Amino acid sequence: MPVLPIKSVKRPWMQSNTPDGKRQSTADNAFYHTSTWKRVRLLVLKTEPLCRSCRGKGKISAATVVDHITSVSKGGEMYSMRNLQPLCDSCHASKSGKEAHG
Repeated sequence: MPVLPIKSVKRPWMQSNTPDGKRQSTADNAFYHTSTWKRVRLLVLKTEPLCRSCRGKGKISAATVVDHITSVSKGGEMYSMRNLQPLCDSCHASKSGKEAHG
């Protein structure tokens, strides 16, 4: 069976991709790979395991992403529990898209 090349999806709000298809690490997002961030992320998900946005709409969805309410690049605190919220993948993608496209 022939193997077709997989065309990557263009997402203008993301950094340019490397040849292997992974996002480039920048100084802005390098902290996501630190042990401190991983501990804080786990704490947020253990404290509040459901998506905050879905819960506000009367739905129940497991949170899989910890999102900065105010982005760090816009002055939001990096590790502050007041600036972090648990979201499901769908709500996080929607929020990120809205922020990127105005």
